[in-house]
This record gives sequence, C-alpha cells and structure tokens, in this order.
Amino acid sequence: MEPLSVAKIKEATGGVTKFKKFDKMTVASAETDTRSEDLRGGLFIALRGPNFDGHDFIDVALDKGAACVLSEREKDLERDAPVVFVKSSCQALKDLAKYYRSNFNIPIAAVTGSTGKTTVKDLVASVLSTKYHTFKTEGNFNNEIGLPLSVLRMDKTCQAAVFEMGMNHFGEIHNLAEILRPDICVITNIGDAHIEFLGSREGILKAKLEILDFRTPRTQIILNGDDPLLAGLRGQYPHMKYYGLGEGNYFTAEQLQERGLSGVSCAIRYDNARFFVKIPLPGRHMALNALAAAAVGHLLNVSPSSVKNGIENFRPSKNRMNIKTRGGITVINDAYNASPASVTAAIDVMSGLKNRKVCVLGDMLELGDKAPEFHRQVGEYAVKNGMDFIVCVGELAEYIYKGAESAAAGRARYFPTVEELLPEMGGIAREGDTVLIKASRAMRLEKIAEVLS
Repeated sequence: MEPLSVAKIKEATGGVTKFKKFDKMTVASAETDTRSEDLRGGLFIALRGPNFDGHDFIDVALDKGAACVLSEREKDLERDAPVVFVKSSCQALKDLAKYYRSNFNIPIAAVTGSTGKTTVKDLVASVLSTKYHTFKTEGNFNNEIGLPLSVLRMDKTCQAAVFEMGMNHFGEIHNLAEILRPDICVITNIGDAHIEFLGSREGILKAKLEILDFRTPRTQIILNGDDPLLAGLRGQYPHMKYYGLGEGNYFTAEQLQERGLSGVSCAIRYDNARFFVKIPLPGRHMALNALAAAAVGHLLNVSPSSVKNGIENFRPSKNRMNIKTRGGITVINDAYNASPASVTAAIDVMSGLKNRKVCVLGDMLELGDKAPEFHRQVGEYAVKNGMDFIVCVGELAEYIYKGAESAAAGRARYFPTVEELLPEMGGIAREGDTVLIKASRAMRLEKIAEVLS
C-alpha cells in the first residue's frame, strides 16, 4: 500500500476527526483483523459482523501499533489517537478503496462467473506476469470486504492487476465494479451456484453482468462462448470477444488431449497466432480457463510465446486441484468450493483414471429448493461415470448418498459430519487409490486431505 494521510482518509470516506493534529500522519496498510501481523503503522477498520464487532478491538489495534482507526462509535474518542469517525465502516472501506484505485493508471482485469473464476484469475495473473509486475486477489478476497482490502494492497510497483469478483446477491458485483472500474471484464460461465438467492440462471446472468455497470467506451469484454446464456449476448456490447472450444469463438483450442492428472494439452488459436500449450491441471474445462487467460494476455499485448509460458508455469491456489501422492495414495484436494457443474467436471477428470477411484463429496451450498435434486444427481453421475466408491459427508450430502445407492447399491457411504468421517478415512482409502475431495468451502473438507497426507 502506498502511504495515505489521515486527511486523505477523511476526504475519501467523508469522515471526521476530533484532532486535526493527526491529519498529516500516514498509514501504510489496511486491516480489519487485530490478529494480523501488519497493524503497526497501519489503518484498522472496525467492521461489524453477525458474530463480532471490530469496535470492541480498537484498543487492541492501537496497542499493536495501528496508526489510525476507522470507527462508527464516538465513545472511542476517550483515547488521544487518530480515529476517523464515519457513518458506516463498511461503506467507508469501499469509498477508500474507490479513491485509492483512482490513483492507479494501470490495466485492471476483473473475473467473475459461477465456476472457474479463481483458476482463471490465477491463470491471467500468471500470463500477465510474463510482461508486467502483476497484482492479483489472494485467497477468497473477492467480496465487498475482501476486494476493497485487496485494492488497498496495491502499490506503485504494480503495472497490471487482476481481481476476482464473487457474489451471492444482486447488487454485490455492481458495488465491486464501482470500486474497481475494470478495463477488461471476464465472465467464465453461468451455472447454478447461488441460485438460492438469485432465483434462476437468468437471474444469475443478470447479477454477473453487473460487472459491466461502470464500463467505458474502451472497456474490453471477454465471455465464454460455449455457455448458452453468455453466447446469447452476442452483439449487445462493443469490444466483446468470445473464447471457447466450439465454433464461432475468437479465442479457441484445437487438438485437445487429456493427459490424466498431468493436465491437458491443446493448440490455442486466435488472431494470427497458433501455439501448443501444456496446461498443468487436469480436465477439458481447463482448456477454457487457459483460453480466457490467453484472451486477457492478448488484449494487453502479451506475446503468444509469453502467453504459452504463463500458462505452462501456472500454479493453482491452495485447495484448488492440488494433487499430491503420499503413501501410495494420490489426493486431489479441490475442497475450496463446489457447485453441480464443478463437481461433475471433477468427476470427469477422475473417470479417465485406471486405478481405484474414491470421491469424498460434501454439501454444495446456496442451491435453494433444488438442492436435494442437485445432490442426488451428483451421486448418480459419480456412479455412472466409474467412481468406485463415494464418501458423502454433510446434511445435504445424504442426497448424494441416496443418488449413488439408487444407481448401484454398496458403492457409497454416508457420514453426517467431517468429524465422524476423519477416523474412518484411513480404512476407506488404500494404497493405489486416487481420492477426490470436493465440497463447498464451509464444509472444510481440506481436513481430510491433511489426514491422508
């Protein structure tokens, strides 16, 4: 983060202070958690949540060296410290990030979609890093708290940036786009994730398209042309290009070959370029992700050879298709998140393997009234596509179990909780197995990967 004065923080947030003597003081970081190592000389933003209130930790933040505090509560004035008072700390964080972003004249790409957005964001960053000093969203910093905090972590060394935009309600991506005002907007697909809150895939499309709410005449739009709803937008926006494996896409792939857990190889083609690339993650859908990254690279003048290098040297984020072999057991840890589409894609990867295939599948959340049926279909799909044993964990995962049992009795086992599964896992997985672990983030199935490792 570049230094920000207390006076600028007040200006950006519409806040006030009791003491003007602090106006020239500066902060060099922004945090919302007093457990952070970076509070010294930084800005502590006191946020309210359903289970906590950051205002209760203002004294802790100041004791740990915070140079300034954003607060909604005037009673914290008792301390002679630079406290900026605002009506809403959450809104102040967004306003501050919006102001801070306006100081950067660099290309910024934003990625959203029902599935694949984290992998695409990481691939884009890998491609852009071959030419630019590139900043990217880390971890799950893709919401109305995480994204503005990520923006505030950019500094003057950044030459390009790529951010991930997540949401589960209307208006959230609109708010993120207002902060970020991206130069390049990427939408990976429109699936069933968050359908509980958005009603239908058409509703999800409407919410994802909020990424375009602050586009300018020069904004570039990159869409997955193999997605029916996104393909239906052809001709509706200027500077829009499609990527995909089907016909009629500007960025496309040929001669696609799946190489098991080693990844996928294909020839990427666009404009006058055509080159072979080995994508170090398994599954046909990874070719789509690589095409999205190639598209952003092309728009930002990254050469085809550098695009190739960026894709081939890509490393996924934690709990995203992380593959490790320990004790003769290969574990595919894809526990970061899950939707019906991403789970079936992961099963497709497993189906091509020759050894014993074990799936540990947990609840897929935010699917609304259709959740039982979606889970049942996943269980049936797993059995019909060659999974040898399916471990189902979680309340909704009981429907995965029922679907699997209806397709082939005796190929599945159900556990209500992760804690009940953990002591049994060693007897389920055996030497020579490949084990896929996948569920929504709240299930924390990475614990199973840790046990198997």
